Amino acid sequence: MIDPQHEQSWQRIKELEMPKEKPEEAAEVEHGPPRFTQQLNSQTDLIEGQPAHFEAQVEPIADPTLRIEWFHNNNPLAASNRFAMRNDFGLVTLDIHYVLAHDIGIFRCVAKNAQGEANTEGHLECQRRPDLYLDPQHEESWRIIQQMEIPKEPAPEPEAKQFAAPQFTQQLQSQSDVPEGIVVLFEARVIPTDDPNLQIQWYRDDQPLMQSNRYAIGEEFGHVWLRVASVGLHDAGNYSCKAVNNEGEAMTSASLSVQGDERLLLDTQHAESYAKIQELESMEKYPRLEYPEKEFEKPVWTKTFENIDVDTEGTIVQLIGHVEPGLMKFNLSLSDAFVLFLWQLPTRISK
Repeated sequence: MIDPQHEQSWQRIKELEMPKEKPEEAAEVEHGPPRFTQQLNSQTDLIEGQPAHFEAQVEPIADPTLRIEWFHNNNPLAASNRFAMRNDFGLVTLDIHYVLAHDIGIFRCVAKNAQGEANTEGHLECQRRPDLYLDPQHEESWRIIQQMEIPKEPAPEPEAKQFAAPQFTQQLQSQSDVPEGIVVLFEARVIPTDDPNLQIQWYRDDQPLMQSNRYAIGEEFGHVWLRVASVGLHDAGNYSCKAVNNEGEAMTSASLSVQGDERLLLDTQHAESYAKIQELESMEKYPRLEYPEKEFEKPVWTKTFENIDVDTEGTIVQLIGHVEPGLMKFNLSLSDAFVLFLWQLPTRISK
């Protein structure tokens, strides 16, 4: 159905969809130069620290090019944490959250547009609070403070302390037949104790030892130690501690022997059962069954193929023969798996 069902509605839709003419641009309104209908007020009865409020009324209100500027003692004033400036429909305000002594003076508001400018002024006066007391209240203390603050010459650098070559005052003690699994501690004492260049090194069988989860190495005021956690047979050997500084070196050594844990029974307690287990484990898990191989003689044809005359090409021909051992007919089914049959086709001679 293409025809409209409601003619009046259809006409209304066409009217709404018709292109509309652009409205004529409104002529620019001439606002004229700005003027203050209410002058800026003054604040003269304030105490330092109190808030101050200035306000005035300016026209034209609807001029988008109108700009408001504030000045303090002829210096431009910008909004900050103490100064808040607003212009709401011709009402211009300046709020000072708290006045200070240097805010005393003349505040001027200037209104500008493309036609000209106008300004109004207001005064700010405030009562100053007492200043800080700068004179000393205690002359003797002030004199001592000045003496303490006088720059002093840097103290001369102390001469470098000379340290002797390291020496062990307590040697390492050997430990023998230590039960396996316990903690072993080697301790010694070395001097000098306050040498910052003194280095301690530990060795086992001339191999360096490093800090690890089993070896704990420590040094404190000349007391050096090595803690071996959970010793085993492989920890047995000769342990050495070497102290080195800029003047020389010293070394002390001690031995460690570990007694094996006899809780593990390695020898068999039942020789006959152990021999049976070895016998069973030596047997093959999956033995191979062996059968004697059959021997076959040379194959012999007991019945040969018969000659067949074919009249029509494409006819199926069946050749039957018997061979020993086995029977052959189409498919080969022989008892001797090693019998090989070769078929030979006659050469076709073209006429």
